[in-house]
Amino acid sequence: MGYKDYALIEAAADNDEERVLKLLEEEADPNTIGDFGWTALHEACAHGSINPRIIRALLDAEADPNLHTTEGFSCLQLAVQRPDTDIVEMLLDAGADPNHLNGGRANVLYYAAHTGPKMVKTLLDKGADASRLNKDGDSVLHVLVKEGDESKIYNLVVAGADVNVKNAAGESAIDMAKRLAEKDKMYNGSTGISRGLLDRGEKKPHFKPPKRGFF
Repeated sequence: MGYKDYALIEAAADNDEERVLKLLEEEADPNTIGDFGWTALHEACAHGSINPRIIRALLDAEADPNLHTTEGFSCLQLAVQRPDTDIVEMLLDAGADPNHLNGGRANVLYYAAHTGPKMVKTLLDKGADASRLNKDGDSVLHVLVKEGDESKIYNLVVAGADVNVKNAAGESAIDMAKRLAEKDKMYNGSTGISRGLLDRGEKKPHFKPPKRGFF
């Protein structure tokens, strides 16, 4: 690994398309590992203004989309935090794993849920498994129910995630939501849990995005 290889990482981090293309023409290695385990593809996927031409060029040069940083982030987990589903589909078509678990706990859907239902649906359509359990024995919905994250739960559920998925303890996400809602109501006088998930599980006709989070 030489200067050009590390220069490629810097060019991708700077979103410098011209330099990235030049370095790739000079056979810089797109799979060089930089600081904290980041490759050029990680840098490109994490940029605030993702450049699809840079992503495409790196993938065409055989950049591995499944390398992960020292913190466990895959390129896909970084890309789904931006609204561009075309980039995500590009990575998935190149073999990116839609079910990678960051540190065994947070999967790609967890991060996509922050972006919106369109991103979640893109992943589900491409093989992401919302029922897959993490090292703690919970699905992504169980994790979000525990966190009480109203908007992320909404994005997952409207995209098609199954509220009846069970964790390792045999408790479904909807049952966990009900249990925690009752517990919170008992101690705090309010549910503090996702009305959206409860409504969806009980098949009520109107399921709207949250306006103020908890209630």
